[in-house]
Amino acid sequence: AAAAKARISELSALSLSRTAWAFATVLLEADTLLEAIAAESLPKMDAFTSQNKSLTAWSFARLAMCDEPLLAAISSASIAKLHTFKSQEMANTVWAFAKLFVHDEPL
Repeated sequence: AAAAKARISELSALSLSRTAWAFATVLLEADTLLEAIAAESLPKMDAFTSQNKSLTAWSFARLAMCDEPLLAAISSASIAKLHTFKSQEMANTVWAFAKLFVHDEPL
């Protein structure tokens, strides 16, 4: 986690989402890394694909980490592109918001 955090600014949208997913898959809590991923994801949100957004939201929910600015950015970036979401990506995103008790009316 420390090595990834040190190089967080170098990570692409794909790498940010996959790093979060890797930690969430094994339920390895790394709050400072996830905070860094969230902060670094915000300015890169336009580069996130529907899969990247879905994996990131799912990962944060799986680790019970509610980062409201990140979730708001995922929601905002997703609304106009919902037609690009596959059914699994949509299900993961909706599950993540529900799991974290985030009510996002537009999404």
